[in-house]
Parts: sequence; structure tokens; C-alpha cells
Amino acid sequence: MSLKRQLLDAVKAGYSDFNEDTDGFSNEFEGSGDSFGSFCSFDIWKGGEVVMGGSFDLNEHSELLHSIIDASGVDYNWNDGGTQGKIQYDSHQNSLTVETQMIYESWAKLEDEE
Repeated sequence: MSLKRQLLDAVKAGYSDFNEDTDGFSNEFEGSGDSFGSFCSFDIWKGGEVVMGGSFDLNEHSELLHSIIDASGVDYNWNDGGTQGKIQYDSHQNSLTVETQMIYESWAKLEDEE
């Protein structure tokens, strides 16, 4: 079973009203320091409006979400400032997309001139 199908099935299990032909969802994540993968939020939308009324346990599905990020081929990095990103399902295009923004820290020290 494809990763997309596994995720759609997991969403349907938590949100019984979810319709993959008309609804969408997004999951935001971030990570830095010595670990990656704080899955911060999970939003379902119908007709462009965010809805509530179900549950999607991010901890229970974290392995699947990590697998989707890895399979997508996007870049991510948990060093320095880390990575922020989003997994999103668009019913109009029947597509599952992953996007990331890597954050690099840079610093310098200026010495006093004598």
C-alpha cells in the first residue's frame, strides 16, 4: 500500500467525515538540535475552511509521517536552526506534497581593534 494511501486511511479513521475527493489536510512539522520531527499541528479543511471534529494522533503516526518526508526526497536538517515544513494533501489535484525550509545559523565574533 502506498504511503499516500496509508495516510489517507489514517486520516479517515480519525475524521469519519473526511472525503478525499473534496477535502484536504496539512501537517506542519519542525525540528532542530539533536532530533527532528516535532509534528506540530494537523488541520483538515472543507471548502477552504479549517474544521474540527476528529482526531489524528501525531505521535501514533509519526513513523508514517517520517517515511513520507524521507520518500519525498526533500532536504531537511536537524543541525543548527533545523527545518520547518509541511505535508499537505490537495483533493483537487489528488496530490500529497511535502515542502521544507531549512534554517541555518551563522554567527561571528568581532575582536576589538587596538
